[in-house]
Amino acid sequence: VHVSRIMLSSARFIMIQVIQLLKAAECLRHTIHTDQMIDRLMTSTSCFPMLSVVIPALRLLIDLANIAKHTLYPTHVKMKRHERCITARLASELYRARLSMINDTLWTIINALSSFPEMAHLSSPVALALVFVGLTVDICLLLYSYRIAREAYDNKKRQYKDEITSMYPGMIPDMSHLQLLDLERCYCGTQSRLNLSLLAGSVILVGFSLLITAPIPILAPLGSLICLLGSSLYLTAEAYAHYEQQNFVFNHNKIQPKTTSANLAAAEKAKQDAWDNFVFHLITNVCFPIIVMSTLAASLPAALLLLIALITFKIQSPEPQPLLPLTH
Repeated sequence: VHVSRIMLSSARFIMIQVIQLLKAAECLRHTIHTDQMIDRLMTSTSCFPMLSVVIPALRLLIDLANIAKHTLYPTHVKMKRHERCITARLASELYRARLSMINDTLWTIINALSSFPEMAHLSSPVALALVFVGLTVDICLLLYSYRIAREAYDNKKRQYKDEITSMYPGMIPDMSHLQLLDLERCYCGTQSRLNLSLLAGSVILVGFSLLITAPIPILAPLGSLICLLGSSLYLTAEAYAHYEQQNFVFNHNKIQPKTTSANLAAAEKAKQDAWDNFVFHLITNVCFPIIVMSTLAASLPAALLLLIALITFKIQSPEPQPLLPLTH
């Protein structure tokens, strides 16, 4: 949510700077009221601060409701022995949801304080510093997520290797090997998603630093542009992870003697399609906010229609191609 807000706010700031630059250069006709365009941009997007507080707060409430539901009415068919009492189930559910709850709690508080600093008697620099702290904590949470994913991967890999070494008669010989390969593929996708998210978080942090501390006025629009690019990278992390998984399948199947030329061609096509899908989403995530804000500056109804059309286009865009099987 906060990444989407940074993206839209950055696009709005860039559009305002463009309008002011064109006005100063007298590129716009006098019949076009640039002040009204800027006022329309600011007024129409005044709901951003409230939404940035309400949405993570609702997500936090949903997490708490799910925790209460799973604690009081467990749905696990085979519940672990140490989770049979309520306190143990509560601790287990809190542990499972800890990252999302920390993130939602953090940004509910930070967005509330930074969006309405007068209510908390905060100055504008302090409110901006809080957002900077939140972005830094985001990167720390991503690093922690990386560690959790690595530990889960190592534990599962150790389990599969133990199954391979202690194989008993009647067990399908290739089963654990296939599970190990699938684990490698899944971890490759998770690692790629977290790597791109870390890169995106760092880019947003650099852009936001330029935006709030730029000694030269021209660096502020540059900071907004960097924030927009970082936000776009963050929102395309899943598409990049899907590409890396398709790339893993292609590279693995390429060295397998049982792979037919038709299967290899299909894997190569799936890999290229996944890359094209990633690039498409990256470009649209950069361009769409600027297009919406430029249309909003001219006309609010036209911007609403364009936004509906873009959302419909995003929803109806084809799903990524399913992962091809690994040859063994």
